[in-house]
Amino acid sequence: MIRIEAQPDVEIGNLLGEGPFWWRDRLIWVDLLNGILLRRDHDGGWVEVLSRDSGLSVAVPRRNGGLALLAGRTIELLDADLNVERIIPVPALREGERLADATAGPAGELWFGSIREDLTSGGCLFRLRPNEQSPQVVLTGVGLANGLGFAPDARTLYFVDSAAGTVTAFDYDPATQELSRSKIIATIDPADGSPDGITVDAAGSIWVALWAGGCVRRLDADGTWSQEVLVPAPNVTSCALGGEGLNILYITTGTVEMDTAALDASPLAGSLFATPVPVPGLPALEIEL
Repeated sequence: MIRIEAQPDVEIGNLLGEGPFWWRDRLIWVDLLNGILLRRDHDGGWVEVLSRDSGLSVAVPRRNGGLALLAGRTIELLDADLNVERIIPVPALREGERLADATAGPAGELWFGSIREDLTSGGCLFRLRPNEQSPQVVLTGVGLANGLGFAPDARTLYFVDSAAGTVTAFDYDPATQELSRSKIIATIDPADGSPDGITVDAAGSIWVALWAGGCVRRLDADGTWSQEVLVPAPNVTSCALGGEGLNILYITTGTVEMDTAALDASPLAGSLFATPVPVPGLPALEIEL
């Protein structure tokens, strides 16, 4: 396995950095537990864009130039000026459940997971199509719903269950947005960390962030781990490919659950990290809601 090291890109100290994506020459991500949306511009400068008291699980780009925010138990649709257009409830959420990671689908639909606030098993996978008023439950009995991503040919959806330590591939029909056959394509040894967020590159390989593993690993189509990006922070949460050529791997991290000794040992924890990689990523998909 080829190993490289990521370097700090934005030294920020997020409590729980999550959900990065490169869109319109900018990297967008959240500090989930603090409820903050952040933006890194192409020149390396960064700003806090907005905040939510309920926490902010993730943002997803819209085709109209706005964003969808998954905040607590609802989906907020923002216009291009980041004004709230509409709030979509998720009636199927149970008591003690909140929204988790998300991604846009090839047909403009929104895919997202839910997790229990106490992090016990029992989440779901949801889908919201452009012509639907309410999200539909697609999969139940998920341990800890996490990263989502589509293959370059839009025929496979990848989904992480952090509690099970698995990356699962579902057959995806672009015409109907339905899932069919599923196959576990990777199971992470708990000693190596827990799989969290993912991104898919143009070759169809999956970059998997490893919480408590201090790294991101690249899973190739044949099931082998071909590369490992070492990160000087233990709690690696997610990743995205961006930059002008989509060949910079951006990596989010967090400081949550780290005591004083751990923070002293990893002073860059919570930062945004980056490193160039040989294979570029894919343009961000956008929802049509």
